Amino acid sequence: VLPTFDGVIDEVAHYNKALTADRVSAHYFVGIGASSSGTVTIDPASDLKAKTTAENSSVEFSVTPGGDGPFTYQWYVNGTELTGQTGRTLSLTGALAQAGSYTVKVSNATHSATSAAAVLTVTPDLTPATVVSAAGIAGSINQVQLHFSEPVDPVSAANPANYSVAGITVLAAVPGADGSSVTLLTSGQQQDTEYSLRVSGVKDRSASGNPLTATVPFQSVWNYHYEVLADSPVRYWPFNEGIGGTAASAAGGLDTDPGVLTATLSSGEFTSAPSLLPADPNGFSAALDVLQAQYIKVPNGSDLNATKGPWAKKTIELWFNASTLPPPGAEDLSAAYGLWEQGQFTRDIALYLWRNPEDQDPDKVSLVFNAFNDSATDGPGSPFGLKTNPPVYVEYKGIQAAKTYHVAAVFDGDATGTNGSLILYVNGAEVGRAAGAGQIYNHTGDVQIGQGNGLIHSLASGTLLSFDGAIDEVAHYNTALSAQRVAAHYQTGTTATGSGGVPEIRNLQVVNGSFVITWSGGGILQWANIPAGPWTDLPLATSPFADPINTAAPRFYRVIVR
Repeated sequence: VLPTFDGVIDEVAHYNKALTADRVSAHYFVGIGASSSGTVTIDPASDLKAKTTAENSSVEFSVTPGGDGPFTYQWYVNGTELTGQTGRTLSLTGALAQAGSYTVKVSNATHSATSAAAVLTVTPDLTPATVVSAAGIAGSINQVQLHFSEPVDPVSAANPANYSVAGITVLAAVPGADGSSVTLLTSGQQQDTEYSLRVSGVKDRSASGNPLTATVPFQSVWNYHYEVLADSPVRYWPFNEGIGGTAASAAGGLDTDPGVLTATLSSGEFTSAPSLLPADPNGFSAALDVLQAQYIKVPNGSDLNATKGPWAKKTIELWFNASTLPPPGAEDLSAAYGLWEQGQFTRDIALYLWRNPEDQDPDKVSLVFNAFNDSATDGPGSPFGLKTNPPVYVEYKGIQAAKTYHVAAVFDGDATGTNGSLILYVNGAEVGRAAGAGQIYNHTGDVQIGQGNGLIHSLASGTLLSFDGAIDEVAHYNTALSAQRVAAHYQTGTTATGSGGVPEIRNLQVVNGSFVITWSGGGILQWANIPAGPWTDLPLATSPFADPINTAAPRFYRVIVR
């Protein structure tokens, strides 16, 4: 029990709300009998002059008060109070309906002053939007990405009938979240081909809804960069800078801060090492020098490792060419050269070259994909793997120096238990898998490319040796890439045209009375009324393909390679 207060208490009030600072100050000044010395004035330098703005162009008014504060503010238009507009600055979007006379009332505890009217004139927008850019993407993607000069009406922008391209069919139109971009899904485009896009009827967001009619040329391209981005990585470092000590990510997921997305070389600068992609002879890669113990540091990120877990699905993808290998007789951590490592000693995903003590061939080593979550209190899908459980890892023997490899390490875990798998792909083909994977929970240990700091599958712990060689096109996904998508990435990276790959139906949706089937890896689309067939070729179909819906019988689809 506290001691009893000794003194006078007065004017006790209890509110079921939180008083603002302005109201508390007002109560105080009234209570002490604030006098005429608390007058309020409006500074002539306030931004309260008449203004003219184009429709849908933002505009602001602001007031600078004088006198004794603190002050409160209330804005009005044509004498009517604007609900919620109680700050020093009034921000308007420039809609036609916002034209009028604006005033602001400034108050303190005892006095107030109202400004002279500031007239806002809004000029109607009578000019349609224009197409700023148009880019086609061929291959397994088949999209046209449009950017308009201003936000467009989402209804007319989403109508595929408002777009036409000679030689291909526009199957769907998807407005972007920014309001100024639209992605068109089309039938199969030919790489390096010039097309002409006709836009007719896409309106802007003005009151008059100005429709656009225009013809825009574009070229359809396809490369490894687009193939990777089509699978939505949360990080993607192409390493095409060639010089300097930093590398920018071409993808960011939930993280948008460039400081979080930028990878940094631990020492020195990147050299202009050639790209490891046969399909990109003019690009660059990240060459790491083991004598300088170089590696690439990756900042912790919310969707990479730090706060948005747990993750039951992840994929690490990269290309590498080793200059040297862990030598025969190497043991413990000296037998491991890191390629990718995130986590540390409790939760970890790692990919590294390893000298198996049972294999003393000086020209070959193993590639190991290892993962664990060694915490019994994290939740479903944990613990699994090291240290208190059997290791969960995949080992692929046969990596040689001076050869380029494409690697996809797929963490296809289990969100409720430990029945998931680690799957390792090399050069587009599965080379091994291991059962027993659960989930990876949040972790903030080092994220490193070309080194590592954690626990490897042999229970050796600490800092892995730096990789000696070139690493390229590192991508990190919060999904488990399918075998078909891995094969498509590899095929695109190794061929100039990006053709071929293992066929996979990626999507089937209903658009404007048709089934729209999207697939990758080439092949011939077939249909049948029952799964057992007989199957009928659609020999001219290219992805995505629109097949009118036949309500008389069900329809099944598949893609084959002959």
